Amino acid sequence: MRHRMTALRCLATAIALSLVGAMHAAPRARAVSITQLPLAGTAAGFVAPVPGGVAVGGVGGPRAFSLIAAPSSTAVSPGPAGPLAEGGVTVGPDGGTWYLSSTTVRGPEGTAHTFSTILEATAAGAVERARYPSGGYAPVAMATGADGALWIADIGEGGSIDRYEPGGTIVHYPTLGLPIGIVAGPDGALWFTQAAPCIGYGGPCVGRISTTGEISDYPLPIASEAYGITVGADGALWLAEWQSGTIGRLSTSGQLAQFPVPRPTAPARGFESVTPRNLTAGPDGAIWFTDPGDNSIGRVSSTGQVSEYPIPPLARSERLLATVPQAGPDGIAAGPGGVLWANEGTATAIARIDPSAVGQVALAPAPAPARVSRSCPQRAAARLMARRRRGRAQCARARPRRGTANG
Repeated sequence: MRHRMTALRCLATAIALSLVGAMHAAPRARAVSITQLPLAGTAAGFVAPVPGGVAVGGVGGPRAFSLIAAPSSTAVSPGPAGPLAEGGVTVGPDGGTWYLSSTTVRGPEGTAHTFSTILEATAAGAVERARYPSGGYAPVAMATGADGALWIADIGEGGSIDRYEPGGTIVHYPTLGLPIGIVAGPDGALWFTQAAPCIGYGGPCVGRISTTGEISDYPLPIASEAYGITVGADGALWLAEWQSGTIGRLSTSGQLAQFPVPRPTAPARGFESVTPRNLTAGPDGAIWFTDPGDNSIGRVSSTGQVSEYPIPPLARSERLLATVPQAGPDGIAAGPGGVLWANEGTATAIARIDPSAVGQVALAPAPAPARVSRSCPQRAAARLMARRRRGRAQCARARPRRGTANG
């Protein structure tokens, strides 16, 4: 049984919020190539790196996923047959492709019951490896830990991080918020974003869980809720903070820097906001992200310079009015040959981004005023962390909790 330790490192590692300073000149724009690959049928539900290419969800009928196997691809190929992948695709501890799905069974009374499942894509098709015990669980993202287990962000049952070791049972570790993104960190732990305000803090936070089940929480500034999370070439955690329109850089010691995403100058109807959603480390050492709010792909350099590249308009949109031919990029993944791929949530296409090829030029953002503040002031530290069951405030204090297991 694993233990859970929740701690807000409010006094020891207060988060410093720093915006890009006015002392820096506007960065010189770089050029990249963005092209679109039309898809047959519905819009792609996700993109994710897998052995041999990039998985594209929601294309090709009731299959696990489709596959892009080459950087110069102009079409997707059928991937492994099996239950439809609903997200959470990752490279497992055995080097294979694992993903989240669901199955529906009928009880003796004839009532249909749906259960979340963990599957592995094999040469013979998808194989179910584990099944959640009830319909109350809702796993949405998955990563492989340094311990060889699968770690899963679960927004059901009040929120938990779940651990599954192939051949074993699923163990649940309750969280303060609702986990929506998870990544294996550079320190051997798993780091995750949370969708709801963290209990006891009242604002968003990022969580860290060790492979022995100890959880720590790092508060973010109010209205800076993060969605996507990835590890950069610099060994830091990078966050897509959709509420504040910023990209966050969080060190493993809890120091946070935020970089504002430039606002669109002439947005199409329905794409007036800045909402970074998902991100990935690019082949050029930068962080690349999707911004469905203004229909763009963004790039953050290692020094915090942010640029955005609008996706070329489509001839039409399947999900929106024909007068709004925008892509609405959602997920993003690094594929073979140094090429990035992004699925378009409002169009039947995926975007191919080549950072090394000359194409569109992004407008350099205007410098923002420098500002430094603390999201965890000492005078408020005592009230930031109210225990879910005890209702008593704590800060930077460890208390073990046991995970709950099910077979």
